[in-house]
Amino acid sequence: MTDTTERGLILQDLVLAASNLVIFLLLDGTLSATGQWWIAAVVALVSGGLFAAADRSRVGVWALFVAGVAAIGGIVWMTTLDAPPVGGFTWLFLGLALGLGGNRFVFGVVRPVPAYRRRRQAGAE
Repeated sequence: MTDTTERGLILQDLVLAASNLVIFLLLDGTLSATGQWWIAAVVALVSGGLFAAADRSRVGVWALFVAGVAAIGGIVWMTTLDAPPVGGFTWLFLGLALGLGGNRFVFGVVRPVPAYRRRRQAGAE
């Protein structure tokens, strides 16, 4: 794997994290849900762990996929309720930004990207 491929991987994930942060900042001004910061903390911990697992094995990739489908299903289900907690959705984006950005910063900038993730990026997996 070339050094440019790894740099591209790091840049891709950090841009995704930044885009989630921008979405949070844009929505937070219109759908403010004060006092629900704990949603971002939980999502950051769970998503960071899932992204780290997906960097290391095929089982981790499937766990991330299943969790994403379950989260989307939960959001769809909550929107069918009489009073969906729309303001709380904004905190999901902050949590995803922190989870993805934190994982890629630690395992990409501070430490090397795991070998399984590098192979997957190169198309060998």
